[in-house]
Amino acid sequence: MLHDSNIMNMSVTDLKGLSIDRLKAFCAVVEYGSLIRAADGDPNRQSQISRQIKELEDALDVRLFERVNRRLVPTALGRELAMLTTVFFANIADIAERDH
Repeated sequence: MLHDSNIMNMSVTDLKGLSIDRLKAFCAVVEYGSLIRAADGDPNRQSQISRQIKELEDALDVRLFERVNRRLVPTALGRELAMLTTVFFANIADIAERDH
């Protein structure tokens, strides 16, 4: 598990870097394999996504990507976070659909 810690025991201060926007940006980079593609070619958005990834890595104190031949490849922890985040977003969507 990420950093061998129990997220339920983390303080609000510890969770400060885990915003939904940062997690969405992270998932987009995992999906597309590059900042440029995740930002749909928009240089301003690319800069914002890059900053969000760095802030997420800083908040978790882990490296989420490695650069391999001009691509961003998730590290083992990055792959784990991507899987957990994808499940999280799918569950949130499922809950939102239940009332409709």
